[in-house]
Parts: sequence; structure tokens; C-alpha cells
Amino acid sequence: MISTALLSLALVGVAQPVTGGVGDEPALSGFFGARIGTQDSADPLSLDAARVRLFVPTRDAFVQLELETAGDAPDFLDAHLGADIGGFRALFGRFETPLTRSRLIERERLVFLDRSLVGETSGWMDGVQLSGRGQRLDWWLSVQDGSNGGAEGLTSTARVAVHLIGGGVVETTEGAWGAPETPTLTVAGAFQDDSSFVGGRRAAFEAFWTYADMSAAFEILDNDASVGDSSPWSASMTCMVAPRVEAGVRLEDDELQERVTLAVTRYQQTRSSRWCVELGRVDEEGAADSSTLLQAGVTFSF
Repeated sequence: MISTALLSLALVGVAQPVTGGVGDEPALSGFFGARIGTQDSADPLSLDAARVRLFVPTRDAFVQLELETAGDAPDFLDAHLGADIGGFRALFGRFETPLTRSRLIERERLVFLDRSLVGETSGWMDGVQLSGRGQRLDWWLSVQDGSNGGAEGLTSTARVAVHLIGGGVVETTEGAWGAPETPTLTVAGAFQDDSSFVGGRRAAFEAFWTYADMSAAFEILDNDASVGDSSPWSASMTCMVAPRVEAGVRLEDDELQERVTLAVTRYQQTRSSRWCVELGRVDEEGAADSSTLLQAGVTFSF
């Protein structure tokens, strides 16, 4: 497997790291997250995830590994070799599919406890990727394993983000924390073809805006017949109500359930260490009544 080969490369890098190439010093980081809530009355306290990342640069490339456990056996999320080539970044291995911004944001850099229903529709797969970042335009092009394990085929994804106002400074963070005092507005589109399915295409559209202490985002997917046959969407707005306190509301619908979520997040010394309290209402297809969800979570990063 690609991930196994990259693990060997990482161990070599840890033994004899070489700095001064692609970038930075070797780094170990991660987070621990837990929550308590009403979703499971039999076990209200649960482990969100314990995740550790290892970044090892060499003279010409870097290796990144990300290992997570959420109560079961540990699982590799990111496990890739990367290099900067002619102003582009190339990845080889296991990485997140670049379908939507809400998928690409690291979990501890969210405002809400969970990704949106749109962001949850894709994950990590083995493959290769080229990407580029600029002042006005970012782009991603990846070819990864097909998600249908019972059939042959590849998943090809192309995404483009255009920064109509301001640069791409808020591309990797949800909400208004750290946003510049001047407005930013980005629109993005993506197309995906999973050839391991007949009718495995997806198209995505997004727009996200920040201005000082406020942010707003909208995203929608159009799923072909074999990958959902649906058009899930999500819209959110957040506001910094105190120097380290952000409040937000999110509305979303994936055609199986509708959700309204109110969240208040308190950041600690860093953006990635925080606690969050959420109140949500969930309307599920076929259910006679709405359900109410109250939960609180905490994340410690290092």
C-alpha cells in the first residue's frame, strides 16, 4: 500500500531529517477532542478523536503523516510524500479529496463541533495531486482510488477557488477568527468523476465571505445517481462577540435530514484549542417530530 511505503519514508526522515529544502523544521502536532451530549442517552460522554501529525522535511520534499483514533483501532488519514515543483505542490499518497473547502479545513480549525453535511461527503483516499496557490486564484487537480471497492476505476477531482476580494487568507479556517479588517470574498467550484460507479459525478459550488468580526459561507453539491442522487447544501454565519468568543448559526439539508445548529465557541491561547456548546434541531425524513440536540465539546491542540 502507498501509506505503508510512506510510513517507511517518514521513519527514515525522523532518523536523519534535512532542513533547508521544502521548508520547515520537523514538527509533531495534533489534538485531543471529546464531547458530552444528548445524541446517545446510553453513553453521553464520547471521544471525538485523538490525532497526531508528523511533518518531516527533506532537502527536496517532505513527508506528512496523520494518525487518528476515535475509540477503535488507529487509522491513517494523511500519509503522503510532497514536493514543490516549479511553483506547484505535488502530493503522492493518501490525502483529503479536494472537493469542498469544508472538507479541506482541519477539524480543530472549525467553529462548529462537526463539519457540515456537505463536507462530510468526502474523505481521504490514495492518489496523486497537483495544486497551486496565488493571490487571486487557487487550484487543485487530483486522481485517487475509486470509492467503490467492488469495482475498478479512479476518482478525478478538479477544484478552482477565485478570490474576488482580498487574497486567500481564510481558505483554511472556518469562521471569522483571524480574518483581516478588510473584506474578503471567494467563490469556488469543483467537478468530480468517480469512474468506479456508473453515474458517479459530482459538482460543487461555494462562496465564503469575511469582514472584520463576521463571516458567511454557502456550499452546495449536485450528486449523480450512484453517489447520492441528491443536492445537499449548507449555509452558515458567524460573528466574534468577544475577543475570543465566536457565535454561529448553520442551516443545512442533505434531503435525508434538515438541521439548524447554534454554536458558541471559546478559543484558548491558540485558534486550535477551544471549547464549544451547540444547540441543534434535526428533522429527519420520515420522522413525525423534530429532535433537539444539546452538546458540548472541547479540543486541546499541541
